Amino acid sequence: MHAQRLTATVFSVGAALVFGTPAMSADLPQSGTIKVHSTLKGNSQIVDVGEKHIMGAGNGWGVTFNDAGSGPLHMGAWMCTWTFQNVSSPQQEGGACEFGDAAGADKIFIVWSGTYTESAGDQGTGTIIGGTGKYAGVQGKMTYQCKAIDQAQGLDACTQQFDYQLASATH
Repeated sequence: MHAQRLTATVFSVGAALVFGTPAMSADLPQSGTIKVHSTLKGNSQIVDVGEKHIMGAGNGWGVTFNDAGSGPLHMGAWMCTWTFQNVSSPQQEGGACEFGDAAGADKIFIVWSGTYTESAGDQGTGTIIGGTGKYAGVQGKMTYQCKAIDQAQGLDACTQQFDYQLASATH
């Protein structure tokens, strides 16, 4: 009898996880703000092209944590590519990123530009250019700020804010 109850409980929990997940992910409001904080491990190649003039490119990966402790983009992976150049401070930079939910199927894509200074770190704005899964048809803007945790290792701590709206289901 105990084994039957355990089997029924395991089946019920498993069914709830399998069939309940799509309903939970569909609960994203049509518009809103998502605030996350994140880690980033970056790799850059830098070339000295002239007196006090560098250029380069890089990429990085990290994990986001929704400031609310759960919800959109919580414990999701993110990845960015970027280019930069510096003739004088602040250093100009720009690139593209994808931010995903923990399961990885639902993603937001952005293009961004900003600046870097030793005192302020990296900061700037971006445009949300699309998404997949529950973020399909998403548009809006984002802001970011990153500070070096260990510059020699390419480790940063960042905050991002996404102000978004989803395309209407009737379009």
